[in-house]
Amino acid sequence: MGRRSAASAARAPARLRAGHVLDVIERAYDVHADDDAWVEGVAQACAPWLDTGAGVHAFRFDLGTGAVGSPALVGGDEAWQGAWRSTWWDGFMCKLSVETLRAMAAFGPVSHTTDLWAATAAQIPTFEELLTRGGRRALASIGASTAGMRYPDSLNVAAADASGLGVALCANRGAVARRPVARETRQIVGRIVAHLAAGVRLRARVGATRSLVADADAIVDGRGALLHLAPRAELARAALRDAAADVMRARRRPPGDDDPSALLSLWRALYAGEYSVLETFDTDGRRYVVARANRPEPPRAMRSAALSERDRRVLVMFGNGCANALIAYQLGISSSAVAASLARARRVLGVASSVELVSAARRLAQGDA
Repeated sequence: MGRRSAASAARAPARLRAGHVLDVIERAYDVHADDDAWVEGVAQACAPWLDTGAGVHAFRFDLGTGAVGSPALVGGDEAWQGAWRSTWWDGFMCKLSVETLRAMAAFGPVSHTTDLWAATAAQIPTFEELLTRGGRRALASIGASTAGMRYPDSLNVAAADASGLGVALCANRGAVARRPVARETRQIVGRIVAHLAAGVRLRARVGATRSLVADADAIVDGRGALLHLAPRAELARAALRDAAADVMRARRRPPGDDDPSALLSLWRALYAGEYSVLETFDTDGRRYVVARANRPEPPRAMRSAALSERDRRVLVMFGNGCANALIAYQLGISSSAVAASLARARRVLGVASSVELVSAARRLAQGDA
């Protein structure tokens, strides 16, 4: 680990490239690693474009219980490595209440800590709403929560599955951010977060088998031939073949094609509202594309709501701070379908505004309504 100057502690993250995205997707769907190794792998894949110069730490969380897993540390200089635990983990993260952890994880896919605290003070539940209410002007009162800390801010990525399980990554900063995360970055990182959340969900479903091929819904070989299709996936035959072709195109993009947005449009987190599609290799080194049923399942507490399954899925993601376009991407449906689901949820729950709907969604998810 090389030394870095003090000035580097506040540098901007590196430009997100298509290669970075592929690295994160590969780590996200690693079902063979144990939990600690998986978190460390995700942190290593994200550090090249997330790190602001003061190191990255990552940890698993459970929004239902408020539990957090052992953190993994990547990068940073000796000063950060020595001060990180006392100034951030023991002195800050481990002292958060369950309610605060839930609010932070559900604020938005990517944000600064200063954004989070300003929004909390102003009772603004999501990053999109914060920007709607005046962006950086709403952050004038921020600073008290982290004043005097050696690393007073961080760039945070939170990937929460509908069940409440997820992973968070925090890139510490040596100075407070002066502007919000750029819109383009939020859109790209939001889609990366969708893959991380799908990876959390898939790892739980695969369980002890540690196999992507066992119980696969579809298997396509490197030439595009459909080798296997489970009877339950017959109705999605065409969609899954197209999805496999898209994943292979994303992998085989031509030299010079370094557009992460285009890659993420090809390789989505969910297809046909049901399936994660990903690459794997046989023991002889042959490449396959595998589809696994992996749709989000909202918490049990939300099942009492008089809403359809799709509407509940949309609602819990909306409560997790996702904008409509990101919900559509995560669920593999259209933005208009998301808007229709949210309109039905407003009617059923008797709320008038988006902020009220976010609050209602969170109460339902926690069994408080």
